[in-house]
Amino acid sequence: MFDFKEKFKDRPTSELLQMLEQPEKYQPDAIEAAKTIIENRKEKDPKSFEEDVAFLKIKEHQTISRKEIPAKKTIDIWEEDDIDKSNKSITRNHILAILIVYIAMNCLYLFQLLQIRLNGYSEDYEIMQLVPILAQFAFAITGSIFFFKREKTGWILIVFDFTFRTIFSLQLLVLSLRYISNPFIPFSFYNTILPLILFGLVLFRLGSARLMSEYKATKQTYMFTIGASILFAACIVFVQRFFY
Repeated sequence: MFDFKEKFKDRPTSELLQMLEQPEKYQPDAIEAAKTIIENRKEKDPKSFEEDVAFLKIKEHQTISRKEIPAKKTIDIWEEDDIDKSNKSITRNHILAILIVYIAMNCLYLFQLLQIRLNGYSEDYEIMQLVPILAQFAFAITGSIFFFKREKTGWILIVFDFTFRTIFSLQLLVLSLRYISNPFIPFSFYNTILPLILFGLVLFRLGSARLMSEYKATKQTYMFTIGASILFAACIVFVQRFFY
C-alpha cells in the first residue's frame, strides 16, 4: 500500500488545504493522509498554520478577481484613459489657438485705429466717438479672461463677437465686390476674404461638441448667441444708416 503520509510530509500546508477543498480529484487515502498531516501541524505550530490558511485565502481571492475582471477589459480602460488625455490636450490647444486669434485680432484693430489717428485721417474725433471703441475692447478683455478660465460666459462672449465680426467681414466683402471695377478702390484679399474665412472657421470650431462640452454649453445656447449677435449687427447697421 502506498504511503501518502510519507509523500505529503514536506508539502506546504496551503497545498494540502487545497487538496481537501477538491477531494474528488484525489484518492481517499491521500485525503486522509492530508487531513492527518494538517491536524498534526495545527497542534504543533498553530501560528504557522494560521498564516498558511491566511495565505491560501488571499491567493484564492486573487484568483477569483482575475477571473471576474478579464485582462482585456483592463487594457480597454487604460486605452480610454489615454484617449481621454489626448482629447483634453487637443481641446486645450484649440482653446489656446482661439484665444491667440482673438487677442491678435483686437490688437490689430487697435493698431489700425491708432494708425488712422496718427495719419490725420480722423482729426475731428470726439470723446463720444471713443466710447464704442473702448466698450469693444472692454468686451474683448472680459471675454478673453472668462474664456481662458473655462467659463461659459467667456464662451458666449467669444461666440457673440466672432459672429459679429463674421457678419461685418461678409458685408465688407459684398461692398468690395460691388466696387471691384472701380480703380480707386482696389480689392484686397487680406482685408475681405481672409478675415471672413478665419472668423468663420473659428466660429465653426466654437460650435464643436468637444469645445461646447468643455464650457458646459449646448447647441441651443450656440444658436441663440449667434442669433443675438446677428440681431445686434442689424441694429448697428440700422443706426448707421438712419442716424449718420
